[in-house]
Amino acid sequence: HGNVPHILAVSDSQDVLIADLTLRDAYFHLIQIHGEHNADGVHLFNLHLIDSGEQFVKGSTAGPPGPYADDGIVECSTFEYTDRARSWYTNGVDVLAGSNWTIRDNTFRNIRAPQGQIAGPAVLMWRNSLDTVVERNLFIECDRAVALGLSAPDGNSRDGNMTYDHQGGIIRNNMIYREGPGDVGITVNYAHDVVIAHNTVILNDTFPWGAVEYRFGATSATVTNNLLDAPVWQRDGASGTVSGNVTDAAQDWFVDPTAADLHLLPAAIGAIDAAPPSHWATDDFDGHFRPIGEAADVGAHEYDSSDPVPPSGFRDVPPGHLFEGDVTWLAANQITRGCNPPTNDLYCPKLPVTREQMATFLVRALALPS
Repeated sequence: HGNVPHILAVSDSQDVLIADLTLRDAYFHLIQIHGEHNADGVHLFNLHLIDSGEQFVKGSTAGPPGPYADDGIVECSTFEYTDRARSWYTNGVDVLAGSNWTIRDNTFRNIRAPQGQIAGPAVLMWRNSLDTVVERNLFIECDRAVALGLSAPDGNSRDGNMTYDHQGGIIRNNMIYREGPGDVGITVNYAHDVVIAHNTVILNDTFPWGAVEYRFGATSATVTNNLLDAPVWQRDGASGTVSGNVTDAAQDWFVDPTAADLHLLPAAIGAIDAAPPSHWATDDFDGHFRPIGEAADVGAHEYDSSDPVPPSGFRDVPPGHLFEGDVTWLAANQITRGCNPPTNDLYCPKLPVTREQMATFLVRALALPS
């Protein structure tokens, strides 16, 4: 965080592509898009953004009557702090009064404040931003992941609107995982007609009040088919339609939750084929078509039992797993044959081993009489 305020600043420019770069260590922002100086239509693609002083990507405005930073696309990029921000005042993408932004297929990692503080949301669209799409992103150890609308409108709100901090938009097919302290996963505030659908949010009891919240009397939200390990939280007079959400997701429903791999396993019987019909998500986190099976799955991933089994022989021991080699050897030597007969495509590495199972392993390994 030296003497460079911004690395890239966009002003008096439209339809700019910024791609295939690594940017790090600016004092304020790695990229600033000056909506107040006629910058719009900026497309950010395949960037690696590291250790910004404040916001990684900032879309700014001078307030009404505009102009504003509109029509942005942020995709296939990684935003991360090596550890933590230098202060709470940070976001991954922070846009004031922007319209028609799409933020998709990105990874946000460690967007978090110093210990004991709460950072801004990794994705924040506010001051009467319009029609934002936030989809298929992965959020790992972020204090807050997504906020459409944040606080009461003020003089910077688009078109002078003093009722809403965000209007329209959808948050769908995102995966959010956190083990450390923080706040809610997804929040919408002073937000009109916003949709939160088919997200997977696992906070590991770090914020037990809610994985998703909709808040304040101006807010109207649809919250549907999300897979959560904490409640959907209605606050301060917000109105909404809440349906099809699962709020008691278990660790053994996912391939490798500690590595933020929240793809479903067959054990996720509370989520697979359990989503009521919805037109909000026709694909999943990986871009695969929904539904596969009798109905769509709750959450960001659509489980497909026809997916190839990993080389280990078990869907919950994917390539790169810490013990992939050991488990593969155990299976190849018939010491283990799986934990979910008759399919036996799971190893269940996080479950306890019974005395009977251990005896069976020893008999097979040592070729003892049965």
